[in-house]
Amino acid sequence: MPKKPLSRRTFLRGAGGALVGLPLLEAMLPKLLFAHATIAKRFVVSFCGTVVGNDTLSSPGVYGALPTTMPPSWKGLEPVRAHVSLISNMNIPVYSATIPATEPASAYNMQHGTTPATTLAGVTSIETMPIMVKAQTADQYAVAALGAGSKLASLQLRTQVLPYTGSNNNHNGVMSAKMVNGQLLQLPPIVSPAQLFTTLFGVATTPGGAPALARQASVLDLIATDAQRLTSNLGASDKVRVEQHLEEIRSLERNLQAAISGGGVSGCGPATAPVDPTIGANAFSGWSNETLRGQMMADMIAYALACDLTRVASWMMTFEQVQMANVVDGLTQMHDDSHNAQLRPTNIAANCNWHATLFARLVGKLASMPEGTGTVLDNTFLSLIFAEAKTAHGRSGMRHLVAGVPSRIKNGLHIDGAGTHPGRIQIAGLQALGVNTNTLGELTGPAPITV
Repeated sequence: MPKKPLSRRTFLRGAGGALVGLPLLEAMLPKLLFAHATIAKRFVVSFCGTVVGNDTLSSPGVYGALPTTMPPSWKGLEPVRAHVSLISNMNIPVYSATIPATEPASAYNMQHGTTPATTLAGVTSIETMPIMVKAQTADQYAVAALGAGSKLASLQLRTQVLPYTGSNNNHNGVMSAKMVNGQLLQLPPIVSPAQLFTTLFGVATTPGGAPALARQASVLDLIATDAQRLTSNLGASDKVRVEQHLEEIRSLERNLQAAISGGGVSGCGPATAPVDPTIGANAFSGWSNETLRGQMMADMIAYALACDLTRVASWMMTFEQVQMANVVDGLTQMHDDSHNAQLRPTNIAANCNWHATLFARLVGKLASMPEGTGTVLDNTFLSLIFAEAKTAHGRSGMRHLVAGVPSRIKNGLHIDGAGTHPGRIQIAGLQALGVNTNTLGELTGPAPITV
């Protein structure tokens, strides 16, 4: 360890103004803290703006171990089914103009746009509302308890680029909010994989304004000399971590470039930072290659967590009341499919599975990353929350996914939610990570998912 601790703001610097941030290292900690450093705990909440499908499509059958062959709505979970659990039979109470809200975290009259506030912040929604206007969300409670020491307090991401309604006056693309000096601030998500890459790696631009990566095969080529100088002065464990950090960047660059090349995106040149796919028209059934965008985001979220660039992430895969094109033929939007359960059951299952597959990609990445005597997934709680139940406007019999922290959270199971409110999933997740809380907004007590 160097005699003088490294600054936590230390960057590797290179030609053309390139900067690459470092993960938290032992050399950055005061000596008294060094012996007590522990593995970070991490919290990820993801959101899907549509439905899961009827029981034939979305139920694995009896409660207990998840089957080897999953139903159509969850096929993408099969490679990681040992690490995830599906919770069924969860209910959000509802109220209307004539029936008052008598239960905590109720949703107004089966309307779209009212469940995210109940599930992510644990508060009663109003008739017409953006996703968050009343209370701090669970991810920001996690920031307060877990986030100290990481480069970024939290990440807010969204894969669906546009609302695809013909208007940008749609607030349903925000899922995270925090209280600051008594004021609630909505936290706009990053929608560009290229911007996410820059946010995580701190890649600067040249004096002329052109991205440094646009002129090189890799950002690592630009900072190689600085990296070699730093690692020669580090202790053995820090040296290993920096080398792993740089190799993860190299791997991400290769994977992202391969994905871009395979996705038919032209004009990428030699740059290895992700080039955002073309944005489609902001019209119903719009599409901006959200599959590729979601894959890029899943990989970078995993990297950010593993290298302690952040410990908390909120990932909105799709808008509430999602008008994005369905993933079967693109002729109708996911929301329209959800209102046609009898005519388009396979569409509904495929739409649900699209979200589950992205979630599985993130889970699988974390499960493959060694940490201590286990993996990064062992110290990460993840959930995928759905806006609605089996069909449009459904609030009863809801199904949601959780993963990670197997020492505290049940993994590999189909779990009976016993009618509990899905907002309690976030309470259980926070508790599993050691956060001393038993409430979220108006809700008290965890969902029945803990070991």
